[in-house]
Amino acid sequence: MIKTKNILKKSLKTLPLAFLPLIAFAQTGSTLCGPIKYSKSLQWYLCEVYKIIGQYLIPLLMLAATGFFIYGIVMFIKNANNETKRTEYKNYMTWGIVALFVMVSVWGIVAILGQIVGTDTSVIPQIRYK
Repeated sequence: MIKTKNILKKSLKTLPLAFLPLIAFAQTGSTLCGPIKYSKSLQWYLCEVYKIIGQYLIPLLMLAATGFFIYGIVMFIKNANNETKRTEYKNYMTWGIVALFVMVSVWGIVAILGQIVGTDTSVIPQIRYK
């Protein structure tokens, strides 16, 4: 029990280091949609949805898939002597890797298509309407 508490304390001390990439690659609202002032236009709403997806939803999904994979590893090791539990947690690890692979692949395909078409995928195009 004491060993588990020590491991938990060390992990909690190093946990903020896991969030450094989020700070280093942080996105700002001004670069995502250009200099849009606060107005309740369609462009502003689309920009806000884009920012929510880009800044919160995608990193949260990546974190969930990584956590799912790590949970599978930990439980697989913990239940090393129980064959049925091992196969169950092997599936957790497999689906965690599949989820990460699919998300990163889609991210890459969108970037490649953006390069081919010649658009900047980090900025929503301006919508002109009257």
